[in-house]
Amino acid sequence: NYLMESIFKPPTALVELEEAPYNLLPYPPDFDEDAGDLDRSKAFDAMINEIFTSNALLSKHGTLSTSITSVFPSSPSPSFGLSSSSQQRIQSLYTLVRKQGSLSEVSRGRMIEGIGEAVEICCDIIERENDNRDKNSPQVMVPPEFYDFFGLHLYFLFSSMSSLESSFKLSSTLNDSTSQGKSGNSKGGNGDDGGGIRDEETQCRAMKVMATAAKTMCKHSSKFWKCGVADEEYVSIPTRISYLVLESSSRPKSMKSSSLSVISETIKGGNNISTVVAALMDLMHGYEHVAELVAEMIAELGDDRIAEEMIRDISTVRCDGSKASITSIKNVSGFIPSLAKRRPNVMRKYASMMVGLLDREPYQLRNNVVKGMGIIAGGIEEVEE
Repeated sequence: NYLMESIFKPPTALVELEEAPYNLLPYPPDFDEDAGDLDRSKAFDAMINEIFTSNALLSKHGTLSTSITSVFPSSPSPSFGLSSSSQQRIQSLYTLVRKQGSLSEVSRGRMIEGIGEAVEICCDIIERENDNRDKNSPQVMVPPEFYDFFGLHLYFLFSSMSSLESSFKLSSTLNDSTSQGKSGNSKGGNGDDGGGIRDEETQCRAMKVMATAAKTMCKHSSKFWKCGVADEEYVSIPTRISYLVLESSSRPKSMKSSSLSVISETIKGGNNISTVVAALMDLMHGYEHVAELVAEMIAELGDDRIAEEMIRDISTVRCDGSKASITSIKNVSGFIPSLAKRRPNVMRKYASMMVGLLDREPYQLRNNVVKGMGIIAGGIEEVEE
């Protein structure tokens, strides 16, 4: 469904980019792997500086009708559909993302900022072309090289954010374990999921970029894919990181908001709706705080079809008596009163279905059903968030 001349397909793991057709290396050919820490740090910083330099060229000269080959300085031996200069940039980005654990917090933040800036520039180019297009002229498709360039940067941004998210969660787990082993007056964790403040700010900015990318791909799907039928793996890159972010209850409100915006834009674009609903249901089953967030998003989205599909799924839950099953049902049933406060009319349509849950375990399910029915009976108006 996507442009047949393009070759980018999001890999399942970052290291797969070392295989055909990309054949990237752990380090650029001229990188001294045996250099000391200081020299390696300088080399990494030089690569990061080059990202911003080429971003400026992309912003100034990039268009959908101009090949990226002509935007960056020329060099020999083009590779896998991208110009050699683009290939050199992609190689540097791959090395930086793969080795980001070796970067300082400042350098890591600048790297992610540079990748995010490139994604935003690509989105701006697409918007600019659309605004300047003669309404009577034919639709301009995203060129294959631009498609690959944008997709690779989007995937690198996803990979770097995923790595940071994993670090946050690991640090949070270690902090929780440490605090539990201390005496009663211990204050426990540091309140930011273990990540540094700068990393947290970097992640927040990057999440906003993902929201922009999701909106651009959904709004201009006919430019990206023939007949506007999106490549599911490509268009779902922003939602994948959104799900990871929503797993943590302690993420900043702005980051959660951007994550929900990504999912909302994907739903509005009509892309992978059944997949998105399934992912949100899994999140609600696994994490108690997610039900409230999903209800808020659905209320703002105004698409009751999503809510109805979720209610149907909840109506089929069965408890097997295990602790995991009880916790899962308790978590997901919190969606019922949360949605009732915001979309009581939707809940009224499915009241009989909800009543059928009153003879099921655990008691938290019955309790949430009663809460939801009480809200409906009370005639509470829909909440404007």
